[in-house]
Amino acid sequence: MRGLGAATVALLAAACATLARTDGSGVFRDVTRSSGIRFRFRSDLRHLKMITTVNGGCAFGDADGDGLPDLYVTNSIPSWGKPNEKSCGRLYRNRGKGRFDDVTAASGIHACGLGMGAFWVDIDGDGDLDLYLTNLGPNQLYINRGDGTFEEARGSGLEDPLFSVGAAFLDYDGDGDVDVVVANYLDSTPEWERAQPQFELRVPEDYMGQPSHLFRNDGNGRFTDVTKEAGLSMPPAETKTLGVAVLDYDGDGRPDLYFVNDRVSNRLFHNRGDGTFEEATAESGAGVLGPRPRAGMGVAVGDADGDGRPDLFVTNFGGEPNSYYRNVEGALFEDAGESLGGAMAGLP
Repeated sequence: MRGLGAATVALLAAACATLARTDGSGVFRDVTRSSGIRFRFRSDLRHLKMITTVNGGCAFGDADGDGLPDLYVTNSIPSWGKPNEKSCGRLYRNRGKGRFDDVTAASGIHACGLGMGAFWVDIDGDGDLDLYLTNLGPNQLYINRGDGTFEEARGSGLEDPLFSVGAAFLDYDGDGDVDVVVANYLDSTPEWERAQPQFELRVPEDYMGQPSHLFRNDGNGRFTDVTKEAGLSMPPAETKTLGVAVLDYDGDGRPDLYFVNDRVSNRLFHNRGDGTFEEATAESGAGVLGPRPRAGMGVAVGDADGDGRPDLFVTNFGGEPNSYYRNVEGALFEDAGESLGGAMAGLP
């Protein structure tokens, strides 16, 4: 990322946003104070509720086309009060040399509430980056005017009023437009959470899952939910999705989908090439490693072993080892976690 040195990482904690930078030595140092980023994430972990354990996100993207990566950070609402200015996300413009300015007010972005994720993507194909925000419903899409300012695309069809966490972007039907898949998590609301005992932490097994959704880009600024007709409908008990990834695991030139779930099996869907998907979890071996499902938190795709095929790396929670699914011959995934050694340790 030009203007940020060899490598820069943004960390979103329950209290504040932290920017870490390395000079190429592999050692990071905290440069938040000198960067100009003054942001405090307004979550509330005192009540030990499920919603506050997963919210918060950030994303780098060149919002104004100057070649420098800018930063957007989502926010939250303490104790699930009403959204206010203190619960709004912030856009920081990269001035270069590791310095950022808060340009939220002038940008036209006004997203306040229980934010989960932020994604820069050229959703309308005009050459600049737009911003898609996942929330504890509804989600928001901001279209880049081309000058670093944005207009909210109300009524686009991408609002998805559920507990949305992750998102991914692909052209699943080959029509040249960017389609959107949204990962939805648990069937919960702030009202339900607030009614529970204050210090009783709920676990995923206490909830039903929510269906994730595929939205087809209709090419006119509108999107249609095509989850059912595309073959991606899943029973609520089998969908507690925190992450979704796009990959062509079998090398047929079509984007497939992989859903990472919490305490239920991960799911792999093969793109048939006719606008529909078929589940390939069982035959591919990409669902469960070990005797039972792990608590999948996130997923990354890459060719870890250099064989030209995309592999899957899934982070897990609760002292579980992370999962490395190595792609074997484009049709089968095998457990190759031992080859990564200590990198497989999960969060205690």
